[in-house]
Amino acid sequence: AWSVPGTYVVEVCVTDDDGGTGCDALDVEVLTAPPQLAAAKTATAIDRDGDDRVSPGDDLVYRVEIANSGGSAVTGLTFTDPIPAHARVVPGSVTPSLLALSEDPVTISIPELAPGAALVVQFAVTIDSPLPPGVREIVNSGTLVSDGSPPVLTDDPALPGSSDPTRVPVAARPTLTLAKSASLVDRDDNGVPTPGDEIEWRLELSAAGTTAATGLVVTDPVPGFTALVAGSTSVSGGSLVGLDPIVWAIETLEVGASVELVFRTAIDLALPSGVEEIVNQASVASLETDGQLSDDPATPEPADPTRVPFHVAPTLTAAGVAVLEGGTGTVPVVFELTLDRAATVPVSVDWTTSGGTATAGEDFVASAGTVTFAPGEVTASVVIQVLGDAVVEADEVFLLELSNPELLSLATATAEGTLLNDDTTAVVVGDLTVAEGESAQFTLALSAPSALPVAVDWVTADLSATAGVDYQAASGSVTFAPLVTSAAIAVATIDDALVDSDESFRILLTSAGPVGLPDPEAVAT
Repeated sequence: AWSVPGTYVVEVCVTDDDGGTGCDALDVEVLTAPPQLAAAKTATAIDRDGDDRVSPGDDLVYRVEIANSGGSAVTGLTFTDPIPAHARVVPGSVTPSLLALSEDPVTISIPELAPGAALVVQFAVTIDSPLPPGVREIVNSGTLVSDGSPPVLTDDPALPGSSDPTRVPVAARPTLTLAKSASLVDRDDNGVPTPGDEIEWRLELSAAGTTAATGLVVTDPVPGFTALVAGSTSVSGGSLVGLDPIVWAIETLEVGASVELVFRTAIDLALPSGVEEIVNQASVASLETDGQLSDDPATPEPADPTRVPFHVAPTLTAAGVAVLEGGTGTVPVVFELTLDRAATVPVSVDWTTSGGTATAGEDFVASAGTVTFAPGEVTASVVIQVLGDAVVEADEVFLLELSNPELLSLATATAEGTLLNDDTTAVVVGDLTVAEGESAQFTLALSAPSALPVAVDWVTADLSATAGVDYQAASGSVTFAPLVTSAAIAVATIDDALVDSDESFRILLTSAGPVGLPDPEAVAT
């Protein structure tokens, strides 16, 4: 009955020690219990990017339960909650919408909140992306004000205090990319990297992710077998703090920004055997990221070094060759050209033929050309046509001459083509009849012409005739001049004035040169 505020009359009776009792009326005033306000605020994340953590771009849904645990109603209540820094309100997310005065800041007007009553206010925000460097949480706090009551701050029930702001840790990280490319500064204008040339290295550092990177340091050792070209180093941002190795410091790199480092190195003039490329790789680290290696954007492999293949000039050797010249038509002579190593770029050499002991147009077809080795090839051939003939001759030689080597060196500048004679000739002599006292004329013939002198020795021998009686014994040598195919041997006979039968003698042939003798004797009758 006393739950209603007001003044109540109460009869109070008192009994003393001797048993006497006295009663009297007492006025009792029952007062109204004041309101008791509290605002518990929690946050729930909506993982927009599916990375299983609260990160920039995600949403936070704030729930504020406003409760009156006092004995009297509160009137003229206003709840105000500024949108937290580094976030923006999701339009239309503020509830109860009928009580909302604004969304930014969230403002709710509550005409009255009865004792024991509660009201839930809810709104959502989207975390900014990217976040400024160093932002690691979203902090938010609202305020309740009402008629006749002191302001009340929201409280995070997960924390031990009574008016703690609601804190949501946010995982924001930068993503760095360090691309390193190389281009040739061709000092000797031969189109390929060779000792004495320069290489221009270009590093592009870019940032992505959800926050800026800070405290960045790029380290790049000067590549082996090269030297840094003085004054060639430049940066588009940050500063150089070292040159060997190159150390590049950048204070802050915002998301979407990039900076560049360019420098040149000169290839050593003398390179050790087996060195075939320059390999270089830089690294970058920041306060927010672990160290990572540069990547060559020209290759599909991630985080791979940037490679510049040297052109080490291969050495070309041309092998001599010998063939049978043939009797008619043409015969191919194939010269094999060999590199001691495969080149990484096309290399070439010019060639032409020249006469040695052989004659162009008679023994071979004069020709010229260029041989090009594609990358990876180590052999090539040059084909020269040899003209066949039926003339007996000595072996002949013509030359393949090499000149104008491009990106290769010559171990041999000439190669010999030897034309092996495959023709033969034979001396043929016939029998004859002669009258006594006349000269016996033996005719010798070559079966084929010879470009070389052909010599045949001869001597007479008795058959039925007797030397000194019927003929004059004799001997000698017959030489066929080059390309002459006939010769004669004369033997004197003796007229003895006697009547007798026919008599015979012979000549015997022996060869003193490269000639066949199918029938080495002839008979004179």
